[in-house]
Amino acid sequence: MEKFIYHNKGFTLVELLVYIGIAAISFILILGIIYGIIYYTSFYFDKVTLSNEMFKILHKIYYNSIEAKNIQTTTSSVSFEFNNSYEKLFASGSSLYIENASGTDRYTSSNIKLMDFLVSTSGPYVKVFINVSNLKGDQNLSATSVIYKLSFNE
Repeated sequence: MEKFIYHNKGFTLVELLVYIGIAAISFILILGIIYGIIYYTSFYFDKVTLSNEMFKILHKIYYNSIEAKNIQTTTSSVSFEFNNSYEKLFASGSSLYIENASGTDRYTSSNIKLMDFLVSTSGPYVKVFINVSNLKGDQNLSATSVIYKLSFNE
């Protein structure tokens, strides 16, 4: 009696479908992870950009308030008078500008929108409220700076 020997020289249809299914599920999971990394990176970049811009604005206000001889305010601007010069921070549209003797320059980057820049005075104190947003509008950052206004009369 002859033995029937079966040699498996290929894959069956079921095996191929299982392998393709496993590969598809793995591919979908990898794409999900890559999308999450890209989204988190852009979210984190926007957050860092907002923080850096806010720090730059607050640092400028703080430094100028220490060095200034006199501080003048309106509801949307603050001017610092030094011995021989001046600097004025004011909002126009969605940007913050700085004006001095050499001209007017944009102070905030093009990566953010200035939502609010409000200045109020109460006695010797100047309160500056700033609200910035990223270009997509899904992240906001607000800060308030209080300056003690001193006027030196010579």
